[in-house]
Amino acid sequence: MSFSIRFVDEVEEDIFSAYLWYEKQSSGLGETFLSEIYSKLDPQRFFPRMYQLVFLDFRRILSGRFPYAIYYRIRGDFVVVYGVFHTRKDPAEIIKSMLGR
Repeated sequence: MSFSIRFVDEVEEDIFSAYLWYEKQSSGLGETFLSEIYSKLDPQRFFPRMYQLVFLDFRRILSGRFPYAIYYRIRGDFVVVYGVFHTRKDPAEIIKSMLGR
């Protein structure tokens, strides 16, 4: 089954903020971060049900190269991404952020 990916509005802010931070560290690193995050959601390789449930029906994908995680829910034929958060962020704050979106 193929899924369409949707992002809640705040996710772009999450991603852009991390992108800017990595670009300040080293030119091009922000682009590498973006590639890593978006490649995890590539419809050709992304199987949303295979990832762990972490809270209610929220699932999480760990980035791999960067200390970030992508949080999403499956809604019918859609995957709705609720957040891209640093893995050191307090889990209670992550939950609060996702439920508020």
